[in-house]
Order: sequence, then C-alpha cells, then structure tokens
Amino acid sequence: MYWRHDASQGCILRGCPRPALGLQRQLESTRRQSTRSKHGSLQFDVDTYAVNEAGGTASIAVTRTGGTAGAVGATVATGSGGSAQPGQDFTAMSHTVTFPDGEGGTKTVLVTILNDAVPETSGERRPDLSAATGGATLGTRTAATLTITDDDPGYRLGVNVRELVGSGLVLQLNGGTDLAIPASGSYVFTTLLAAGSVIVVTVKTQPSAPAQICPAPTGAPPMPARDLLDVAIICGPALPTGTAGSLDSTFRSGGKVTTDFSGAP
Repeated sequence: MYWRHDASQGCILRGCPRPALGLQRQLESTRRQSTRSKHGSLQFDVDTYAVNEAGGTASIAVTRTGGTAGAVGATVATGSGGSAQPGQDFTAMSHTVTFPDGEGGTKTVLVTILNDAVPETSGERRPDLSAATGGATLGTRTAATLTITDDDPGYRLGVNVRELVGSGLVLQLNGGTDLAIPASGSYVFTTLLAAGSVIVVTVKTQPSAPAQICPAPTGAPPMPARDLLDVAIICGPALPTGTAGSLDSTFRSGGKVTTDFSGAP
C-alpha cells in the first residue's frame, strides 16, 4: 500500500510510504508540544522580590509567554520556606492568576506585609507557583525569594564573661532569648532591642565541672540608641556545699555552734 504526499495534509492514500510506528509517535509528541506551546508558559518574572516592612504590600508578578491560545491560570502561594513568619511579618495567601484567551503579558499578585514595632533582622519568604491550568505549562522560575526589610531601629546587647572555667553556662535576655557561653570571652544576643527597652539578663544555667557562680548583672539602665556590647559578668567559685551547722542546745555563755561544710572552698 502506498500513500500520496500532500503538502497541506501530509501523506494520504497512494502517494508515499506509510510512516513507521516510531515516527508516528514522534509526530504525535511534536503535535502535543505544539498544542501546549500555543497556550503559553507561566512563571515568575524575576527570582527575587523586596519590600520594606512599612510598604504595606509586596507585588509578585507572573508572566505568560510563548502562546496565548485559550484561558489559562496558575496558583501563587506564599509558601512555607524562609524566616519571615505568617501572622507576624505577612499575611499568608494563595491566589489563582488567570489569563483570558488571547492575552499574554504579566499579572500581579499582592502579598500583605505586616508592620510591627519590634526591632528584628530582615526576613525572607519563598513564594511558589504551581497548578497550571488550561493547557499552559510552568516555566523554570516557579520559586522566588521575597525579602521583607525591617524598618524599626534595633541595637545589639553583648556580654563580656571572665574567669569562666566550668561548662554549661547559659544566659537569658528578658526571659526569652538564650545565649550559651562555652568559655570566657565576648558574646552577643541575637535579639535586637529598641532604644529605651528594659534590659534584664539572667543566668538560666550556672556552670559545672567545676561548679561556679556567674552573677547576673543588676541595675542595668535602659537600652541606649546604640549597640551595648560590654556588659561584664565575672564568674567565681561556687559556695561550699554540705550540711549547715547546728546550734548547741545548751547554749549559754560557753555554748558553741558546730559546722559540717564540705565541698569546694
């Protein structure tokens, strides 16, 4: 059986050899790819976005390129990665962007940014693009990074620990941020403090092996409008341990008090 070749219709009866099965599959794959390309490809327009905490909203853009046949869409979500937290730094969202038949270009999604008065380092979130519809494909840029820059001035608090020979010393700032101290030296808490903030440094865990007492600083003034990195903590030997003394029940002018302390001097 022979097939006739027609430039507009391909091979038809009585013209040219019938294509092999492998070639037929290749042609079908090419046809499907061509159909998909007509609908276009969706992706973020850039890899990174940035917004100031006081900006109110962040704009995330999705582009449609390579074809505009049919109505298509995809879902933009604020994702689950990064240090910025929903409810604190931004409002979590999931929104479907749609492109009508014949329309390409860019669609914008707004992420609500939450402004607080807490000094903190800048945070990041990783928006994602998924679930293309209408025959469109997803491009290579389906994940991005959104950086939220803090606008509240904050200052670092640091300590200078001396004469530490034991291990396990842990300090705490304002009842929340722990700072492990492995040896004598200078260390900085990760939490930033606003000018005028109360400073309360406590000892969460005293060092051991050997046992020591590292007294917490007292009477600290409010946080100045600058870094304060030299709060001194000087460790010393632990108090003796053992049984407290007992009072002689016949105490008179000749009475006495006995003690039975043992342990480190």
